[in-house]
Amino acid sequence: MERATGTEVYGCGSPHSTDITLNIQTTTGGNFSISLNGKNTVEHLKKLVSKKLKVSKDRICLLHRERQLRDGTLEENGL
Repeated sequence: MERATGTEVYGCGSPHSTDITLNIQTTTGGNFSISLNGKNTVEHLKKLVSKKLKVSKDRICLLHRERQLRDGTLEENGL
């Protein structure tokens, strides 16, 4: 696998709400939060993380519960 900036994504939100806050932990020790709708795509989240970290989105690897987030919405990926 190519070198990538990995991040752990932790979601918290009520099951009745599609608005969620994701706590992002980077492999370099940084932490920040992003709030967005669960209907947003993983691709959109990658763009937001990429902009925040000033790293190409192609180098971003998002993980949730030790599983890489794939295409689709955040809800479809269990967030």
